[in-house]
Amino acid sequence: MKKSNLLKKIENPCCDIKEKNFNISQNEFAYFSSSNILKTDDKIKNIIFNDIPILTDIFDYNDNYIKVKKSGWFYIQYIINIPINKKISTILSINIDEYEIEGSIININTKNKTTLNNTKSYSTQTVLKIKENSNIFLKSSNNINIKAYKEFINTSSIFILKIL
Repeated sequence: MKKSNLLKKIENPCCDIKEKNFNISQNEFAYFSSSNILKTDDKIKNIIFNDIPILTDIFDYNDNYIKVKKSGWFYIQYIINIPINKKISTILSINIDEYEIEGSIININTKNKTTLNNTKSYSTQTVLKIKENSNIFLKSSNNINIKAYKEFINTSSIFILKIL
């Protein structure tokens, strides 16, 4: 049997990036996540990130707020994983200094409980200009306290990348 020529190697243009042309330290970013539990602070209803954060110098994390120490344009994405056997009703959004960011709002309303062990993912992303010393946080309209159905399951994460 003759091999088909249909399967050809496609070169990825990113492979042409040479180390001298690309300096990873120029990309300022922050990544925060939570494992095993999706929980909000009882008073202010911010999502609590309980894993060790990965962040560069222009970010800081204190009391469930992510401080941006340098202004610019940022790409922000968050992902929430809700076990499908849990009942939850809330609205999530990215907030900057108490202002809800348009386009970042997710309405979660799971009505039917099931015995299945799985998760349903919710995600949104946005690009926006942020001023120096602004505070970013993930806000919930209602308090949340949900354990993951399995150990080491990521329940929430937020990724912030300075693009300009």
